[in-house]
Amino acid sequence: MPSVYDDEEELGASLADLWERQERLERVQDRVRGERVEQVAAHLVSLTARIVDRAFMEARFTRAALDEMDRAHALWCACLDEGLKRP
Repeated sequence: MPSVYDDEEELGASLADLWERQERLERVQDRVRGERVEQVAAHLVSLTARIVDRAFMEARFTRAALDEMDRAHALWCACLDEGLKRP
């Protein structure tokens, strides 16, 4: 998953530098959050396609895929909620 820690951070010496760095961090957080939402949504679509392709013919596969879909859906909701908590 994308992370804000992937982005290099430069140290500033003044309050203006700190303010600019904070704004930059918020932009990076927004970008990363968007990437996470997109990746998890793509994973949900992929899981759905795999389930449909197998046509529920194998009960163990279907149960495992649905369990994974539940986890991916919870992660997707958490990513969306994280974005809503921002002022």
